[in-house]
Amino acid sequence: MTNTGPDLAVLDELQQRGVRHLTHFSASRNLPHILAEGALLTVDALREANISYEPTDSSRLDRRTDAICCNIDLPNTRYFHVAKGKINAHNFPDWVILLLNPALAARPGTGFAPGNAARKSGREIRSGAEALAALWADEAAGERRRPGHRAGSPTNMQAEVLIPGRIDLADILAVVLPSGVRVREERARLHQLGHDPDRLTWRVSRGIFLSDTVASAIHMGTKVGMAPWTDRPEETPA
Repeated sequence: MTNTGPDLAVLDELQQRGVRHLTHFSASRNLPHILAEGALLTVDALREANISYEPTDSSRLDRRTDAICCNIDLPNTRYFHVAKGKINAHNFPDWVILLLNPALAARPGTGFAPGNAARKSGREIRSGAEALAALWADEAAGERRRPGHRAGSPTNMQAEVLIPGRIDLADILAVVLPSGVRVREERARLHQLGHDPDRLTWRVSRGIFLSDTVASAIHMGTKVGMAPWTDRPEETPA
């Protein structure tokens, strides 16, 4: 009989590591279809439903178009910088970072990659609690863990979790943007398109979008500021 329940060993590993959320970055123009579908969909599901979307990675050398690529704790800003520079991103330059329920990583069929999942055409992707624990190894995909390394972050900042199937709105813990102004802009855009932005929780963090800030937080344990969004003027967390 096929097990369709969560992998309890993976859940235990996540708890021991203190993982509070997964992250997924996306072009903000994808938010309307996420609300319309009530979920973040895989590339396979988007194509099957003939839904127009803005791909973060059109190549998908990991060969897992049945899964949604995520990072643990903090986003892979190294690849984020690459994605923002691609030609198709120039027409839609605005991005969001989604914070996701870490329990999604315990879904059967979830893959764990110690570095970028596209390395070796996805051949480094493994499943199970041991594969998850390996993301915190002293050395992972060519990078070494440092003495002050952030406890909840994998050794390699590009380590990935590949979640098979859709991610429902209930598992999207928050949408993060770099300023309160950007939150108001996205909420207004959703209103204009007939969607209720209050179905999502909104947070503000400038630092989570900055490569140097995220790298420092991972390698030296420094703080990345983040605050709940409120509809009033505020200082943007660093």
